[in-house]
Amino acid sequence: MTFTAYAKEHLRPNGPGDARPTALRVVRDLDLDGALEGKVFVVTGGTSGIGYQIARAIHATGADLYITGRDSQKGESVAAELAEDGRPGRVSFVKTELDSLESVRNGAAEILEHSGGKVNVLINNAGIMMCPYGKTKDGFESQFGVNHLGHFQLFLQTEISAAF
Repeated sequence: MTFTAYAKEHLRPNGPGDARPTALRVVRDLDLDGALEGKVFVVTGGTSGIGYQIARAIHATGADLYITGRDSQKGESVAAELAEDGRPGRVSFVKTELDSLESVRNGAAEILEHSGGKVNVLINNAGIMMCPYGKTKDGFESQFGVNHLGHFQLFLQTEISAAF
């Protein structure tokens, strides 16, 4: 199956509840249920919106999943909700604030510690936009710091550490 199979379903989007395929449907259509056991995925911003749908789909593959976000209560709740279906693959929440490079370093270290030092796939989903001017804890403009520098720090730390 190719992704062009979904082209007609994208012609008339109708908002919530429309016929466009979800990430979970694509996983099922590609027969990936349980196919990625032993792989490690990280999804930033996996507690709501598109990130949550990505996390749901990845969990269906049986991979170990680490969701990052700012809100510990919400993150723990989402991780527990996803894990309660009994599928293989660990689901964990790691508090990580992308506006703080120290928080990103700590989050990456926690993920690497619990994943046995490996990350197979990193999905940099979290981000901010159209917010008032502000600065990160490290003094960078907020959108640049969160959307680029925070994710780049996470990428560097997980990929370089996992390579050794």
